[in-house]
Amino acid sequence: MEKSEIHLLVIEDNPADIRIVRELLRHCVNPYFKITHADNLAGGILKLEKEVFDTVLLDINLPDSRSLEGLTEIVKLMPDIPVIILTGADDENLAIESLQCKAADYLVKGKINTDALKRCIKYAIERKHIEEVLAKQQEELQIILDSVPSWIFYKDKENRLLRVNKAFSKMMGMSKKALEGKSLFEIYTREQAEAYWKEDLEVIRSGKPKMDITETAIINNKTRFIQTDKIPYRDSQGNIIGVISFSVDITERKQAEEILKRDKETFERMVKERSQELMITRIELDKAKRLSDIGTLAATVAHELRNPLNTILMAVYNLKRKILDPSAERSLNNIENKIVESEQIINNLLFYSKIRMPNYENFNFYEILIECIKDSKKISKKKVLLKKELEPIKNIFIESDPFQIKEVFINLLNNAHDAVSEPDGLIEIKAYDNDNLLKVCIKDNGVGISKDNLGKVFEPFFSTKSKGTGLGLSVCFQIISLHSGTINIESETGRGTEVSVNLPKKKKQ
Repeated sequence: MEKSEIHLLVIEDNPADIRIVRELLRHCVNPYFKITHADNLAGGILKLEKEVFDTVLLDINLPDSRSLEGLTEIVKLMPDIPVIILTGADDENLAIESLQCKAADYLVKGKINTDALKRCIKYAIERKHIEEVLAKQQEELQIILDSVPSWIFYKDKENRLLRVNKAFSKMMGMSKKALEGKSLFEIYTREQAEAYWKEDLEVIRSGKPKMDITETAIINNKTRFIQTDKIPYRDSQGNIIGVISFSVDITERKQAEEILKRDKETFERMVKERSQELMITRIELDKAKRLSDIGTLAATVAHELRNPLNTILMAVYNLKRKILDPSAERSLNNIENKIVESEQIINNLLFYSKIRMPNYENFNFYEILIECIKDSKKISKKKVLLKKELEPIKNIFIESDPFQIKEVFINLLNNAHDAVSEPDGLIEIKAYDNDNLLKVCIKDNGVGISKDNLGKVFEPFFSTKSKGTGLGLSVCFQIISLHSGTINIESETGRGTEVSVNLPKKKKQ
C-alpha cells in the first residue's frame, strides 16, 4: 500500500536549494511530503537518530563532509533508509561511484522537476522495500537449509563452495563464512578432494544426478561412512553451473548392517526413513525457490505496469477535456500504444511464469511473419526503412505453435524498432528455406549490444532498456528451444544487431 505521507530529510547547506526542493514538493498531495531540513551532516545524523524518516536527500558537499563521506556514514548508521544524492555536478563517474556506495539514486540540481523528484523518492522507497523482501527470502531459505540435518552445499564448476548449511559447517568445524568461496582442495586432503571432485565432474558433464553415493571421510580423526546424492545445479535457463550435494552420515547404519544382517525388515525400514528425509528436503528446497521466483515476478509486474497505466489515465483525462480538439487524436494514439505495451509486458510475464509445450498446427509461416511485421510497425510508430526478402518462404507451411511463434517474432521485431532511431533507422528481414529448416534473420542498424551484455541477453529480467521486464528474449529462447530450434544473436556497439532463428518445418518426434 502506498504511503499517504512521506517524511523526507533534506541535508543541504544552500538555502536556495532547500527552497527549490520545498517548492517542487509543496503541492504534492498523494503522497504528501513532510520535509525536515538539516544544514550539515552532523545535524542530519542527529535528526535521523531522533526521528523516523522514509528517505534522505543528501548534498554531497557540506561544511562537515565532502564527496561521498556523508553517504558512507549514513548508510553505515542507517542501512534501512534509502539515501538519494543531490549535487550540482553532472558527473557520470561520480554517479556510478555513489550507486556503488549504496545510494538509492543520483539527482543533478537544476535538472529535476516535481514529477522526476517525486518519482525518484517513491521508487527509492519501493526499491528499498523490495530489497528487504528479497533479503528476508534469502534469510528464510538459509533457515530452511540450516533446519535440515543433512549436510548440504552448492558448488560451482570451479570446485568452489557457494553456499553451505549449518550441519555441513558444524561437521567441518568451520564457520559458513570461512567455508564459502573455498575449494574442496583447501579443506580436505588431496586424495579426498580428488575423489569427491571426480564424482562432481561426472554429474556436471553428464547432466544426470548420482544418487546414493557411499563415501568415507575422516571426521574428528575417525573414519565415517557418508551417503550422498549429487544433482546438477542449473541456472534459470537450465544451464549446468555446478553441483548440489545432499549428504548424511550413515556410519551407524553401516555398523547396523554388519550386526543385524538377520533382521532384514528393520534394516529396510531405516533406509526408507532416510530416503524419505532426503525427498522432503528436496521438496522444501523446490518450494522455497518457487516462492522466490514468484516474489521477483510479482515485484516486476507491480513496478512495470504502474507507468503505462498512469499514462493511460492521464491520456483519458486529456481526452475528456479536449474531445472536440484535433489534438485529442494524439491522446487516443497514446492510449493505444500504452495498452499494447502493457499487453506485451503481461504476455512476456505469463509466458515466462508458465511456459507450456507447443500446441502444434500446420500453418503458412509467411502469413504469420507478415502479420508480426505489421503489428510491430503499429506498435513502434517510428518512421524507419523496412527491407524484406521473404519470397523463398512465401508458400511454406510448417508444424509449430502459431501463437508462440508469433510471440517470438513480435518480441524480436519490437527490439529492433526500439534499437534504431529516426530518420536513418533500417531493419532488414530475410528468410531462407534450408531443406528441413526455416531460417529468419532480423538485422538493424541500431545502438548494438556491448560484449559484456551480449552473454546475458537471454537471462530472465536482464535488460538495458528503460522499459519492459527483461523477459522478452528469455521467452524467445525458451519457445524456440521447445520447438527444437535455435536462436543466435550477433551484435557490436554502435553497429547494430542481427538475430538468426532456425526453426524445424516438422515437429520432431
